[in-house]
Amino acid sequence: MEVKKTVTLKNMPCDAWKAAKLAATEEEMQLGEWVAMAILEKAQRDKTMSMRGAVEAFGTSKRLYDEQQGKE
Repeated sequence: MEVKKTVTLKNMPCDAWKAAKLAATEEEMQLGEWVAMAILEKAQRDKTMSMRGAVEAFGTSKRLYDEQQGKE
């Protein structure tokens, strides 16, 4: 039996990376970045993540994507 994990703000860094990883084109990559940033901004507004934490999480997800694509 397959167990599906519910997406929460607590695992956002991983989810931001997944959104970037799934992007196939440059336009989709940009859209994935906008979506990830919107979710991170909401987390910061809701006080579930500091702005510094949001920036670090986004930077980490972008770096992981770049490494995955061999663009470092």
